[in-house]
Amino acid sequence: MNISYMNIKKTREYLLFFIVIFVLSGVISSCKTTKNLSKSNVDEAYKKSRLFNKLKKSNIDYKWYSFKASANVFFDGSTVGGNMEVRMKKDELIWMSVKKFGIEFARIMIKPDSFFVIDRFNKEYMAMPIDSFKKEYNVPFDFADIQEILAANSLVEDQVPVEGRRINDEYILKTMNDELKINYTFDKEFKVKKSKFSDLKNHTVVSEFLNFKPYKDVKTPFLRKYSYPDNTNPKYFINLKIKKLEIDIPKSIKFEIPAKYDKV
Repeated sequence: MNISYMNIKKTREYLLFFIVIFVLSGVISSCKTTKNLSKSNVDEAYKKSRLFNKLKKSNIDYKWYSFKASANVFFDGSTVGGNMEVRMKKDELIWMSVKKFGIEFARIMIKPDSFFVIDRFNKEYMAMPIDSFKKEYNVPFDFADIQEILAANSLVEDQVPVEGRRINDEYILKTMNDELKINYTFDKEFKVKKSKFSDLKNHTVVSEFLNFKPYKDVKTPFLRKYSYPDNTNPKYFINLKIKKLEIDIPKSIKFEIPAKYDKV
C-alpha cells in the first residue's frame, strides 16, 4: 500500500491503529540484569509476590527517553513499512514522528491533558483532550501510563498480582486492575518475553519480546512484536525493531500545526 495515495479515513485509521495498538501492547519489556539464582531461590520465585516484585524492580528511572525504530504494520489486508522516532520528557510530553521513504507523514504530540496528530499527506490535524481520546478509542491509559509503556517500563501502579506459577523453565504472572487483565510470561532469567492484555470488552493484544540487549544496567528487547487479537490469527500486527536507544540525553522538540491544515 502506498501511503501517499491513502484517503483521509484510511490514513487516520492507520495512524490511530499504530498508536493505540502500540501503546496498548508495548509494555513490561525491560529487565535489569539478573544474577544466577540458587536452586532454593528458583524454586520459590514462581510465587506471585516475587514475580510482581521482579516487574517493579525492572523499571528504569529517566528524565529523557528516546528511540528510533523501523516498523512494519499489517492491517486491513495490507502491510505498511516505515520508521518511527519517539522523544519523551518525563511527566511533560511525548513526541513521535512516523516516516516513509525518509518523508514524514505523521507527527504526534501527547501531553498530560491533550493529544495531537498532524497528517502531512492529507494536510489535516487532530487535537483533543486526552480523556476524549481515551474514551473514543477505548484506550485504558492516561499520560503517565503511556510514557511508562513507551519507556518499556511495567505498569504496576494500580495492578494487583492475582496468580503466579512455574511451568518448566517459564514463570507465569497474572495481574489486574479495574480496566485491564495482564498475563506475563517470564523466561528463566525473569525477562518478560510475552504479555497478553485483555480489557473489559475482551479486546486482547499479545506482545512478544526478542533480541534482548544491555543498555547500561538494563536488558531491553530490540525486537518487539504486537498482535491483535492474538498471535496465532492476528487481524493486526506490528513488528518494531529498535535501531537506536538513548536515555537522559535531552532532545529538541518541535511541534507546529501549519495554518492551512484542516482540523478533523
